[in-house]
Amino acid sequence: MSYQNETAELDSLYASAKEEQKHSKKTFLVWAGGDAPNQQDALYAQFKKRFPGIDIEIIVDLSKYHDIKVYE
Repeated sequence: MSYQNETAELDSLYASAKEEQKHSKKTFLVWAGGDAPNQQDALYAQFKKRFPGIDIEIIVDLSKYHDIKVYE
């Protein structure tokens, strides 16, 4: 797959996500591994730059704590 195809597919997913979020009012949630709350600030900034209009929340914590939340 060429990068143009990947970009086109990503753009299509982005358009679908914007439409879905507009109707659902839900936030895109990412659970990231780490031990500092600001550890994924660069990811957040780049995501917002590449995908404006998508609400995202990144929760950083150790996997042993994420595991517990997954099974709640």
